[in-house]
Amino acid sequence: MQIDPNILITYGGVSKIYKKQETIFQEGDHARFYFQILHGSVKMTNLNEDGREFIQGIFKSGESFGEPPLFIGTFYPASAHAVLESAIIKLSKETLFKILATFPELQMEFIRCFAKRVYSKSVTVREIVNSDPEHRILSFFEF
Repeated sequence: MQIDPNILITYGGVSKIYKKQETIFQEGDHARFYFQILHGSVKMTNLNEDGREFIQGIFKSGESFGEPPLFIGTFYPASAHAVLESAIIKLSKETLFKILATFPELQMEFIRCFAKRVYSKSVTVREIVNSDPEHRILSFFEF
């Protein structure tokens, strides 16, 4: 999802540079902000009990990340770290909702973005559960 950066800045969004590997938020933090990447890359991950990393998603310039828990008032389900030095606009949840009320066309964009993410996760889970190892690997590369 991308909101015009000029709109974000006009409504009080703040741009911050995150260094490579710098943490943007931790799994379990209460979701309070909308994040949109101006340039760079962000990885959302979980760590298992053995310390192995599971990548939930990688986001690049022009994309937002971590927004679903904003809409249900809960916690981030994964941690977010800058993969590269990244410039990211940070905007409060309340201000994001004001923008969405002011620009209804952005509401539909959020719905489409969320639908694509849910669909992608559903297809991925189906492929993991119902396929032999070779098919899983091929499906992974297709996505």
